[in-house]
Amino acid sequence: MTTADGITSSARIVDRGVPQGSALGPLRFFIFIDDLGDNVSATMRLFADDASLYRVTEKNNIRKVIDQVNKDLLLIYEWSITWKLYLNIDKCKAMIFSTRERDTLPSLPPVLINKSPISYVVEQKQLCLILRSNLNWIVHVDYVTKVSRLTSLLKLYTRALSRQALDGVYKSFVLNLFT
Repeated sequence: MTTADGITSSARIVDRGVPQGSALGPLRFFIFIDDLGDNVSATMRLFADDASLYRVTEKNNIRKVIDQVNKDLLLIYEWSITWKLYLNIDKCKAMIFSTRERDTLPSLPPVLINKSPISYVVEQKQLCLILRSNLNWIVHVDYVTKVSRLTSLLKLYTRALSRQALDGVYKSFVLNLFT
């Protein structure tokens, strides 16, 4: 049961996951996923309901590392089935970080979740940090510059616009950049 803006929902049995909107929801979710990375061999980072796996290797070991990542992803997939939390495979991406030209990397085997290949990408936004596979920061610096300009403009107009208008401008232009 959840209450928002003075309205209480009807009671329901939660047979999987953690109910959203409850005061203890974030803590319960943290406890719920606490063992997610227990059996994976890669480094795992969690933030809210997002997870990332990392491995470091030399170019000549990349196939072995992808094989290990696939084993880790199978463990995560099996964990998600056990706890009835289904992964959105379309949101899953793989990235190889290298300062070498992309063409010099060997033809890469697929990264798989439950036998479904996930896409290799050259750019990915991770917690408002734009990561590029070639370790170039130009795109991220441009992004930060744009956000900085917009927040500076908002500050300039704080006295001229109502709180409601500022909120609308922020949600339309600034907050949009963080999603």
